[in-house]
Amino acid sequence: MITPKPWIAATLLISLLMGCSSDNASIEAQDHLDRSLAYQQQGQFRAAMIEARNALQVDPADDANLLHYANLLQEVGSSSQAEQLLEKRSNSNNPELLLTLAEVMLDQGKYISAGEVLSNLDEKELSNDTEYQRLQAIQSYLSGQHQEALEIYADLLDTHPDDPQLVGDYIELLLQSNQLTTARTAISSALGKFSDNPEFLYQSALLAYRQNDLNTAEVQLTEALFNLPETDIMLPGRINTLELLADTLTRQGKPDEALIYSRAIRDANPEAYAARQQYLDALNAASLGDLATARSTFEDILNQFPNNRQAALLLGLLRLEEGNIDEGEALLSQNIEAETAPVNIIRATALAQAEQGKPKQALAVLEKALLARPDDPTLLSLYGVIALSQGEEQAGIRSITKALTLSPQQTRLHLLLAQHYEETDQIDLALGHYRSAFEKNPADWPTTGAYLVLLTNADSTDTSGVMDTLATQYSDQVDALWLMAMTHYRQGNLDQAQSRLNQLLEIDPHRTDALIAKARLLSQEGNARAAVPYWLSVLNVNPENRTALNELVRIQSRQLSSQELINWLVAQQQSYPQAAIALRSVSVELAVNEGRLDQAKQIAQPDLHSEDPYARRIRANLLRGEAIVAANDLQWTIAIQKTNEALAILPDNTGLLTLASRLYQQTGDSEKAITLLDRGIAYAPDNLRLIMEKTELLQRGSPASALSYLQPHWEKNPSEQLAVQYFPLLSQLRPEDMPAAANLLLDNQPNSVSAHMVLASHSLNNGDHDVAVNHYETALTFSPELVPALNNLAWLKRDADPERALSLAKKAANLAPESASVLDTYGWLLHLNGESEQAISVLDRALALEPDNADIRTHREQIELSTQG
Repeated sequence: MITPKPWIAATLLISLLMGCSSDNASIEAQDHLDRSLAYQQQGQFRAAMIEARNALQVDPADDANLLHYANLLQEVGSSSQAEQLLEKRSNSNNPELLLTLAEVMLDQGKYISAGEVLSNLDEKELSNDTEYQRLQAIQSYLSGQHQEALEIYADLLDTHPDDPQLVGDYIELLLQSNQLTTARTAISSALGKFSDNPEFLYQSALLAYRQNDLNTAEVQLTEALFNLPETDIMLPGRINTLELLADTLTRQGKPDEALIYSRAIRDANPEAYAARQQYLDALNAASLGDLATARSTFEDILNQFPNNRQAALLLGLLRLEEGNIDEGEALLSQNIEAETAPVNIIRATALAQAEQGKPKQALAVLEKALLARPDDPTLLSLYGVIALSQGEEQAGIRSITKALTLSPQQTRLHLLLAQHYEETDQIDLALGHYRSAFEKNPADWPTTGAYLVLLTNADSTDTSGVMDTLATQYSDQVDALWLMAMTHYRQGNLDQAQSRLNQLLEIDPHRTDALIAKARLLSQEGNARAAVPYWLSVLNVNPENRTALNELVRIQSRQLSSQELINWLVAQQQSYPQAAIALRSVSVELAVNEGRLDQAKQIAQPDLHSEDPYARRIRANLLRGEAIVAANDLQWTIAIQKTNEALAILPDNTGLLTLASRLYQQTGDSEKAITLLDRGIAYAPDNLRLIMEKTELLQRGSPASALSYLQPHWEKNPSEQLAVQYFPLLSQLRPEDMPAAANLLLDNQPNSVSAHMVLASHSLNNGDHDVAVNHYETALTFSPELVPALNNLAWLKRDADPERALSLAKKAANLAPESASVLDTYGWLLHLNGESEQAISVLDRALALEPDNADIRTHREQIELSTQG
């Protein structure tokens, strides 16, 4: 309960008597202050605050105006508004202003901020100041130093035994620290001196209420109400008294009487009551999973009460839940009070800030929160993770280590540290943390899994001990069986991996990752057909798994004709009903691709009116099939219409966008073709198929435009796919840039065959034969049947290694028997290796392909002359 601070009132009176200045503004401000004080004494707080605001507006530089308005706000229970007002002058040298700022912060539980304000005051100068000592005591109490705070109050009361505010604060701290016997004595003494003091009556009633002496509580609360001053705004003291009286009457079995007092609170401030009811409704909606209603209600509250931090914070959490990270983070960051907010809100705020690329802001929030909760493992570990991500290694490790000391069973903290040490190549330290975690809780599967991966990679003998523990203690648990299977696989023990997977699938036949692993192991062992039932099971568990669907088609297409594959897919529907629509979808697509539109329509019958994603794909594929039929008949208008209908179903489908673009090109509408491709690229900026389609279209009109369009895509993500178009365009328009482009591609894809071929050709043209040889050799490592590399390397090796050169040339000739230049190289190398007769035969075949090739004819003549000589 708040009582006016007499020293502030005295300051105001002195300032009124002496005057702040002789100017008119100061005189007018004093008039407003005079009226405000009069209204305050009469209990007319609304009028008092209007006059206080007027005074502050007329003379904002006078601290007395500011202090009076802040005092009024605090008295009516708006400490947060008072803080906002006073913080604007937090750099002031006025001790009265700083003491008031510290007090309104303490009213909100912000003892750290209050401590910072108090530390800016001159302790020696204020050592005998009662208000300073009182606030120091409250700050100490809130920071956990309860006994020290009570001792300060005891000393103050020795000097000021009849100060009601000190007595009231002391009793409140005794009640909060549950020292009820001492509190009873203090209350009795206070009521002996101040029998009609409503605060002491309330505290006495509260003590009686806690001890279930409800009759005494009711009497004292009723008396407290009688002695409270009448005011036009219901002050916190009256609200507290009415709420406790309503609770007391309810516990006494007098709900009708209790309702009278509850209504009194509601009627005194109907807007606040309505907002509170809205707030509770929003919380209830959120608890029931109705996030839309909760969000809408919180938004309504904020529209009416923009300063409602609690509603803003919860709306921020809802925004995060809905995936709206930007707005959620903004709401949380703007309204978070790290000293007093619940841990879950602090955690959500810091995570959102980190995700939004604001790690320093997140660390600042956590640092403030940790000052208030220095031993909270959740905040410590989160601070540690973010600090490590920012390169603050020592701070991060220190924070997580402290969290682990406070909560040693949280093995995930060991995992955090171990992962950091792995990333920094401190493997022994990483293994130490994994080992500790495993000893504490082997069933922490993510941590144990990471431990086994590191042990296997390090080829550690400890692996067998961990595996033995899992096999002995957890052989009936699927997570343990999974880890053992994966470890055996990494060690190359495929039979044991299969065995563990079989055990796992006996216990849980629907575990998707195990089914996938089983299928892949069978394929790896050369038994892909045996993997088919497992891929079907994956699809039956999760019809959206496109990998399973693609693997089924890939495996079966090797054994079956297109029509047989379609029939097989349709036949599987009965055995795998959950996968049926996925199987029909790919069957329809294959039938359309094969030009069997009637069969596709027949397969699609069950899905023509469904809104399942696969059904939509089926309908789009049927329309695609109709478009292809129309295009084959040169009915471009119908083909375009059908494709657009398909795009209305799947607006961002790459295949449909490409088809529509090509159809518009056939009608000469290149602009529309490009617009469609741009639409798809806007949705998926890195879609190489669409990018390359647009490049090809531009190239027909202007190679320079095509290169200009492709250039930024190449610079952003140079790839082997883009090189197919980029290198020829660059060679045509800017050949001097080819080596730099190839090196850029190698930086991104070290195994790029295209880049090595470009660099080999460049080196060959410059006479750097050794460099060219190295590039050709590397290209063949990744593409052993690349004819240009075989042919050119054979030529370069003709003197240094004639035997290998001939072998390379022969391979190239076998792969490209219709290439005259390849046959020319092979024929000449046969000659150099003493096989001139066969050489002439090969060169004759080359001349048959290119009769006018002077180089080939010259080589043949030279060989023929050498044989005659």
